[in-house]
This record gives sequence, C-alpha cells and structure tokens, in this order.
Amino acid sequence: MNDCGPADGRALRLILWTFPVPECSADPARPSLEFYLHGSFFPITPGATITVTPPSGGGLGDGSATACPGGTPPCRTSQDFTLTFATFTEDAEASGTYSVRHADGTTDSGAFAASWCEAFPPMCG
Repeated sequence: MNDCGPADGRALRLILWTFPVPECSADPARPSLEFYLHGSFFPITPGATITVTPPSGGGLGDGSATACPGGTPPCRTSQDFTLTFATFTEDAEASGTYSVRHADGTTDSGAFAASWCEAFPPMCG
C-alpha cells in the first residue's frame, strides 16, 4: 500500500502474512513481517533490489522491517534488510524475495507474492 514518508515524501508498506487477509485487515494474533520503504527507491521496477542498512550515527534511515510473532511478544524492528522485486505493478501486485538481519544476528528470509491492498488513502501533510 502507499504511505507517507518523512516530510510527507513517497513511501510504501509491504506487509506479509502467511494467511488470507480479508479486506486489508490485520490480525495481531498472527505473525507478520512489514517493510516500510521511503527515500530514493521510487519508482520501484521489476528486477529492482532494495538494500537498507542502518544509518551511521542512528536516525531514521531509508526504511525498516518489523517482524511480529503474533500475540503479546514484542515485535522486532530492523534497518538491515534486502528486498528483491521479481514483479512490481503498482495498484496490483508484487513478488520477490527478502532477507532481514535482526540486531541479535538472526535472519528472516523467504519469498513473497503480495496483492495490492489500499485500505485507506494515506493522510500525508
């Protein structure tokens, strides 16, 4: 889905679930992996690889990946990940692979196929 970035710039949220999501809704009891991209990545094209690394000196950086296990355990956010888009059609679908490195040294990686879901237009400004 489209989203707002810092200073109201362009941003994208890619939320991956391993179960059907009716009408763009989320179930916090289920695991999810959410990527938030902003910065110089746009336009995203098929074949694009996006690499986000932690900014030196801290700060916001160009994106984040948040892995939530579902239920009450805390989510983990990382600014160290790679997304490769095999396909990307705005307002339709995206597919590809991902790899996220967490602060504890563990990684999440896999493939995804996602349909576009615009539950509400972004409220930038």
